Amino acid sequence: MREVVYTPHSKHSSGMLGSFITLCKNTRKSHDFIWQLFKRDLFANYKKSALGYAWMILSPIIGVLSWVIMNSAGILKPGEVGVPYPAYVLTGTLMWGLLMGSYSGAAGTLTAGTDMIQQVKYPHEVLLIKQLAQQLVAFGINLLINLLVLGLLGVIPSWKIIFLPLVIIPMMLLSSALGLWAAMIGVVAPDITNAMNIGFGFIIYLVPVIYAKEVQNHYLAFILHWNPLTYLVCSARDVMLFGRLYGATGYFASTTLALFAFLFSLRCFTLLENRLIEKMA
Repeated sequence: MREVVYTPHSKHSSGMLGSFITLCKNTRKSHDFIWQLFKRDLFANYKKSALGYAWMILSPIIGVLSWVIMNSAGILKPGEVGVPYPAYVLTGTLMWGLLMGSYSGAAGTLTAGTDMIQQVKYPHEVLLIKQLAQQLVAFGINLLINLLVLGLLGVIPSWKIIFLPLVIIPMMLLSSALGLWAAMIGVVAPDITNAMNIGFGFIIYLVPVIYAKEVQNHYLAFILHWNPLTYLVCSARDVMLFGRLYGATGYFASTTLALFAFLFSLRCFTLLENRLIEKMA
């Protein structure tokens, strides 16, 4: 029989890297539990819908149509993007969707297990893995749809798309870090979390996802240059379309920021987890 020893303030003895190692160990030990929760929540999202899993395909297509219609009507002037605009906005919003999905998934880390969080003994941080796994499945489905549409548009993705899984990791880390803070703050101050959710959705206009990077407004150009999401989101899109990073220096600097932000937020979540659960009671 395996012996488990609990010591006071054991979570405080490990640093940020220790919290990440603990997350990996708990994920490995709880993989069956994560899988069961993953299946339950994935199927529950579409089980009662008339169209069912067709929404996985319809949602991204409907989202892109709005930008294409505005561009065709002359309302939106994206500038020269190097590929047909539908292909540009399709891949850009695909990456943005993964960013938003990672954020919302991490923000729902505590609420995802509300029905069991005080009844079953398990490491609650593994709910983050389950949440992110659901977003990756949705992203994979949307990516296949994107590739099909790109083929119909005559756009051939770069062979360097094989590096896409590596390129999207920093983007998911940074959005997950922000999502974990939203999860923690939401327990004590839901209004702040709601404001974060609204503000995060607005940021799409501060990243060249639906328009070219060359803009006339100096203030917007300044924001685009210093916004880490610009390099993380656009590098994922550009690797897929053009086989290059969107500013290698900015990308690697943003990757360093994303890694630190994730480790720091995970550390805070680990230390505050028990107090947060008490307030949820």
